[in-house]
Amino acid sequence: MNLQRLGSQEFSNQYLPSPPATAHTLAESDPEKLLALYCKLSNDQRKQRFADTAYVAEKYGVSQRTVQHWISNGLIKAVLVGGKYKVDLQSVEKYLQQCERRREVI
Repeated sequence: MNLQRLGSQEFSNQYLPSPPATAHTLAESDPEKLLALYCKLSNDQRKQRFADTAYVAEKYGVSQRTVQHWISNGLIKAVLVGGKYKVDLQSVEKYLQQCERRREVI
């Protein structure tokens, strides 16, 4: 499913952090390995490591569509479980830290 087709054609990028030059490295790991990790974890461990897009959006103060954008552009890692994304919270932290470091340089 192409998430970029969801939402308005006039979607504004003004609220999206500029992707750092190394952002693509966040999503390079094998999606099957991430799914295997998700399946291997206990329910409690899953809740600590993975979250749905609505939770991520609320936690970091962005829209759910922004989180979907990050996933579709490979900026953060997520696995598709039961038709819904489960976002790897560690990858979100890494991505946002890279964005913050980039802003400090500018």
